[in-house]
Amino acid sequence: MEKGIKETNEALVGFIKLSAMLAHEFKDGIQATDIGPIIVKMQSEPLKSALLDAYNGIEEVPSELRDVSLVEAMSLIPGLIDALGDLVQAVKK
Repeated sequence: MEKGIKETNEALVGFIKLSAMLAHEFKDGIQATDIGPIIVKMQSEPLKSALLDAYNGIEEVPSELRDVSLVEAMSLIPGLIDALGDLVQAVKK
């Protein structure tokens, strides 16, 4: 029986969105003053929801990946493309 890939998708998208935010904040180097804006952004939408979705159910990811089908793997691509677009834009800014 297929488990689905909901939690895997949410974990991947959340990680990429977090990476995009951190890339933007650390673009000029890592500084102690970056902590405040990072915390504010992590507590603000839409990042907050993406992180909560990624965290809730993370324990299901390994079993989802053991059971993933080609169709399920391919269905991850659109969400990843959108999230990667955010990462590219954050690096460009």
